[in-house]
Amino acid sequence: MSFNVSRNGAFHFPSLAVSISFCFSLPLAVANDGTLEEVLVSAQKREQNLSDVPLSISVLNADSLTVRQITNLTDLSAHVPGVQIASPNGDILPIIAMRGVSMADYNVNQASPIGVYLDEMSLTSNYTHGLALFDLERVEVLRGPQGTLYGKNTTGGAINLLSREPDFQRDGYLDLGLGNYQRQILKAAYETPLSDTLAVRFALHGEQGEGYSKNHFPGGDDLSSANRLAGRVTLKWQPDDTLGAVLRLNRAYSSPETQAVVSEGTDPGGLDRLASTYAAFGLPHYERPADFGYLDTNSNKVDHTRVATEGVILKVSKDFGPVSLTSVSGYYRGDYDHLSDADGTPQQLLETDWRGDITQWSQDVRLSHFQDQGLSWTLGLYAAGEDHQVHNTFEMFHGLAPLVPSFGPNSGFTLDQRYEQARDSAAVYGQLEYDWGANRITLGLRYTADKNKQFNVHSWQGTYAHEPVVGLIPFALPYNPDAVNDAQKLEDKEWTGTLKIDRRLSGNALVYASYSRGYRSSAFNGAAILGSAELAPVGPEFVDAYEVGVHANWAQPALSLNAAAFYYDYENQQFINILGIQQFMSSADKARSQGAELELTWVPNKALSVNLGIAVLDTEYTEGLLLSVADQVHDFTGNQLSNAPELGVNASVDYQTLWAQGEVRAHLGGAYTGQQWFTPYNGDFSYQNIGQAGHTLTNARVEYLWSAGRYALSLWGNNLSNKEYQVYATNLSEGFGFNYTIKGAPRTYGLGFRAKF
Repeated sequence: MSFNVSRNGAFHFPSLAVSISFCFSLPLAVANDGTLEEVLVSAQKREQNLSDVPLSISVLNADSLTVRQITNLTDLSAHVPGVQIASPNGDILPIIAMRGVSMADYNVNQASPIGVYLDEMSLTSNYTHGLALFDLERVEVLRGPQGTLYGKNTTGGAINLLSREPDFQRDGYLDLGLGNYQRQILKAAYETPLSDTLAVRFALHGEQGEGYSKNHFPGGDDLSSANRLAGRVTLKWQPDDTLGAVLRLNRAYSSPETQAVVSEGTDPGGLDRLASTYAAFGLPHYERPADFGYLDTNSNKVDHTRVATEGVILKVSKDFGPVSLTSVSGYYRGDYDHLSDADGTPQQLLETDWRGDITQWSQDVRLSHFQDQGLSWTLGLYAAGEDHQVHNTFEMFHGLAPLVPSFGPNSGFTLDQRYEQARDSAAVYGQLEYDWGANRITLGLRYTADKNKQFNVHSWQGTYAHEPVVGLIPFALPYNPDAVNDAQKLEDKEWTGTLKIDRRLSGNALVYASYSRGYRSSAFNGAAILGSAELAPVGPEFVDAYEVGVHANWAQPALSLNAAAFYYDYENQQFINILGIQQFMSSADKARSQGAELELTWVPNKALSVNLGIAVLDTEYTEGLLLSVADQVHDFTGNQLSNAPELGVNASVDYQTLWAQGEVRAHLGGAYTGQQWFTPYNGDFSYQNIGQAGHTLTNARVEYLWSAGRYALSLWGNNLSNKEYQVYATNLSEGFGFNYTIKGAPRTYGLGFRAKF
């Protein structure tokens, strides 16, 4: 796969290529009588109608998540315009981009510029994101900087995961599924009142299945399997109308066979560096067989990606007449082990073990006063802390041992890296809204003080047998196990906020204009191994976002429209830059992102719903993108931002009808994602394949319900055309002579049975 893109930024705002993203579903906003219901959101820390919020928001409710088979964050990118989610190490480790704003870093110590919130608690490390999507009330995707009301300042946006809470009714459901690749799925929930003021809800999600990447290594298991179990217990206490508390206990575990790496050799003859070395000595060497399928691999190291998370979130609300007090307290911890054959071959060229632990807590307290006219306000205090412990091991060129067993002790090919990182954040924030007549002005302001410390940094190079020989960080020869690098500290103190003006038009329509400033704190390099020079941190990144938009609903015909256009000034985008076997933190001085989105739901009658949307995206590095290639620095200004396709098209149609004393519901959807690059290099030099050409994925679901919807039998399928596509790629050609690629899932299908009780 190879493609090229003009690097001169030929597309500009007046002539942007149109991208269409059709992303709603029938259950989202359509009542049983065929009319549109108002969508409720809590994006501004209170429950509002979507059409009253001057923000660009996409919402998927519980039924929409079921219809689309969305069980992890990676699935969202096919259904929400302007959002891209890569998965370098499986679905449980997502890297999120929104409107071209992306983390562009796979290290677990980094905080994403897209905030992920579970029941209002920020989950900072990306490996805590992938196991929370079950038994949800809805998912809200907020585009644009969230620098006022949200716990962590984010430059790109926020994803709110809102789980269901007890409603003091005794009910529940059991959802069972079977699919290809021996997939077995269990979803269940049950709730019951314990008294007039206390209720409890239990929820469970389990899934397991064989890998869809065929592994041809003798005795090796197939890769990219499924194995997860997650549970949640929710207690709700409601003694009266003015006081309430919700306590959520979460626990999850996942241990699938690691996602398969498909190696694409870049040395002459399509070989990787180890194979080409053997070939130079006239020895037998490995070449990927021509008859291998797109997903086939031949991995000698088969291991697991293990993630375990657990946490508690407590929300307490108290009304004091016109003023309400809200407290959200959270504690979370996670363990991550990703043990993989990074070269995807039967030889030992590059094998990696990534390990990380995180412990985090947060406390958000706010006072609010809301009214329909006049002045409304929110004032709050926020504090959070997190601690990371990281231990990574890299086995490089171990396959050379039989060829040159007498390599000197100073050229061992095992690298070991350990460090700790602590991040603390404190903020005070406020938002004022003043309504007069049909007009409203919103002013939000936040002051944040962030402290970041990296310490106990220690790395060494050793032998094939993992025996340390020389200390790398800090340098020590002979090796000194007690040597650690001096601690590094970063402090950022920043003001962020927003200014919005909106007006309610005649009928049910709202137009708005806004300016927002987002900030992401300074960052340490989580991949520094070979020398102290790699430890150099990068400063904070900023986004100044300008946006205009409209929300509108019409009763006849039943039609809903949400649209926004935006322009971003993006400064100091942080990303990881791989040079040979070295990895540096880099930043781009300036970039821009501009575009528009349109979301449309049309219900011509009670049986049919057609759902459309349009998204436009044009991005460019405009200044200071200086990167090294073969020890020479080149200017890549003019290149497109990572994970920022110019064109995306999604469409869905939902149909329901009575049949055989029951009801049939059918859903058909498709998603086109335009060409995109996975690095700022775009297609320059040897990066032609580090991206993905435009491609389309289709899905469908048919469901038969009977006994007044109490029972349901469903048939579903995803990627029906069995499209071959990449979801992530990294250029390792300079150091290892291959491209590291992760392929998307093939066609999957299955049967489901659901019972409500």
